[in-house]
Order: sequence, then C-alpha cells, then structure tokens
Amino acid sequence: MSALIGNLGSRNNPTYAGISAEEWLVRLNRPNSKAHSEAQYAFGEMGASAVPILIRALKERDSAITKPLRQFGQTIPFLRPRFVNRISLRARAAGALKQIGPAAREAVPDLILALSDENDFVALSAEQALGEIGPASVPALCDAVFHSEPAIRRRSLSILGRFGSKARDAAHFAALALLDQDPAVRSEAAIAIGCIGTQGKTAVFRLARCLTDDNRSVRQNAAAALGKLGAHAEASAPALALALNDSHPTVRFNAANALGRIGSAAQSAVPALSRGLGDPSPLVRSSSALALGRMGPDAANAIQALIEALGDDDPQTRIHSAQALGKIASGGQQVVESLTRALRDDSQPVRICAIEALGKMGPAASSAIPRLIDIVNNDPSGMGGHVRLALSRIHPDSVVSIGIGDL
Repeated sequence: MSALIGNLGSRNNPTYAGISAEEWLVRLNRPNSKAHSEAQYAFGEMGASAVPILIRALKERDSAITKPLRQFGQTIPFLRPRFVNRISLRARAAGALKQIGPAAREAVPDLILALSDENDFVALSAEQALGEIGPASVPALCDAVFHSEPAIRRRSLSILGRFGSKARDAAHFAALALLDQDPAVRSEAAIAIGCIGTQGKTAVFRLARCLTDDNRSVRQNAAAALGKLGAHAEASAPALALALNDSHPTVRFNAANALGRIGSAAQSAVPALSRGLGDPSPLVRSSSALALGRMGPDAANAIQALIEALGDDDPQTRIHSAQALGKIASGGQQVVESLTRALRDDSQPVRICAIEALGKMGPAASSAIPRLIDIVNNDPSGMGGHVRLALSRIHPDSVVSIGIGDL
C-alpha cells in the first residue's frame, strides 16, 4: 500500500484526528470493517479538502503486469497484504465521496467516468456518490447522456431520473436519449422523463413513438412515463390506445393506466379500453376499468362493457368496474339491476363498491332500496354505514323510515 500512497503524492493531504488523509485512505481499503467505517466517517468530516486524494484513488488501475500478479497473490494468504486491491480502493473511494456529499462536486467528472468501470460494484458506488452530490452534478450528467460509453449514458440518465423535478433542465436531454441506438439507454431515458416530468411536446411525441419500439422494456417504460406525465401527455392517447394491443401484458397494463391518468382528454381511447376489459390478463382488465372510471361521463360508451365486467373472475376488475359505473352512469335500468346483483358478490369490497355506486346515482337507483334494506337487516359484515350513506342519497326518507338512522 505504501507504493500506492507514493503515487498519490502529498500535494493535498488534510488530516482528521491527527491522522493524514493518506493514512485514512490506507485504512479505508482494509478488509477490517471497523477500520473501513472509521475511515468513511473521517473523510466525511474532512469534506472538500479530502476530495483530491479520493479522486486520485478513484483513478487507480492495475497495470498489465500488476493485475495478474495481484490475482495470483490473492490465492496465497501471506502474499495478500502485499498487493493493493485497486478495485476495492476505487469502490471505497467512491463511497467516501458519497459520504462527503455536495461538497465533493469537484469529483463529478471522474465519478461519471467511473460509471463505466469494469467492476459493477465500483460503477454502482460511483452512481450512488453522484446521487448524493445532488443537483450540482446535473449539467455534467446532461453532457454524459451523449458519452461514447453506453454504460455512462444509461447510468447518467438513471441518476437524473432520481433527482426528479430538481433536474427539470435535463428533460430535453433525456428526450434526445430516446433516440439512442442502445435499447437500455432508451429505456432509462423513458424512466427519467417520467420521473423528471415535462410539458414539452417533443418528449411526449418521442415517448409515443417508443410505444412501438422493438424492445419490450422500452415500450413498457415509455407507457409508464406517459402515465406519470398525465394530462400533459394528451397527444399520446391514440398511440397508447394502439399499445393496448401489445404482445406483452405489462405494456398493455401501463398503457391502460396512462390513459386513465390522462383522463377525459383521452376519450378517443374509450373503445380500446372497453376491449381491454376482455384482455387475457386480469391486470389489464382491472386497469382498463379503472381508466374508464377516471374519464367519468365521457366514457359513457363503455357502460355495457363495464356491466359485463361485473361478472369477471377477477375481484379487482369487478371492483373497478363497479366504481367506474358509479362515476360514469347516472342511472338506467340495466346499470342499476347489474349493480344490485353485485350486492350479492362473494367479495365484500365489490359489494361495498356496488353500494357506493348506487348511492351516487341518487333517486335513479330507487329499485335497489329493498336489497339495500335487506343488507342492513341480514348482513353481519358491517356494511351498514355504507348502506346508510347510499340510502340517504337515493331516498333520504328511507333511512328514517326503516329505523337505521343511528347506524
């Protein structure tokens, strides 16, 4: 280790507790967990003054000669202490920079280069350090989105996404990255845009195009990102409707969820969502019902499909279908009759949602009053409060007349 310290030099060698940064670096790389933890803390306390020595440690690499020698030395116990584990040193240097946090901004360029380290643990440690340094690293990370190394582009986008709205200026760069040749980078770019948020039409347009990407991960993350953008992604509704025909259920699920988050502005997708109620995947069926409910009365053309979905094998689909009918329909004999039948559903959450839906329809649901009263008199499952509220909306006098005003 002394040879390494000699390489690092003494140009900037602060101290903590009377011990030099170079000595703390030696302790940082020891296998002893206590020594390692104490060194991490020491570097955190030294702060910015210790950054240069950590940057130099971050750059340490085995030469063509020392690498095989070190690997050989690791197999012989008494030789192990004679060889510096430079992989461990780089990872722990990145960990120390993470401990320093925003004051380590000087290390940002070198940490970005470490994102493509041959060792995944070093790369992950560098990624975590950049995340802890915070938004001060955003400009450099935006530039890194165009680096020649795919790993640097991908991990830079991942970090920018974790910054969320604090990296608002990075949305444009992430949108450009949606055109990257590497599918892993495109996928990470979609995630980043969803986390950062944007009102830019270009980002929405490119995310919509990604819904037909050859890579499934890109498609599903693009759909999820459009969902996070909500109403700002209105222009993507036709593409999302088409994505409900995707071969992979996760893509279809995310597309349905996105359409629901866009809301009534995605009314053109109502027919596609109605067909989604018959999807082979229960997750897609339930998310389609949920999306239709979020569109409210604008999804009136889906009422028949939602009535049929009340008989679905999946309880969650029945729940969302009952809720959707309560938000969309204002009454109608077939709707009321279907919800009344749902009051006998095996699932209590379904029964509760049917009660609430009937209550929202007011006097138009009067034909359900006898069954609601029957629930009060014979159902021990504790739904009286829900029934009282529903009856007060359907026919206020009925609450008093049947003697359940105190429920």
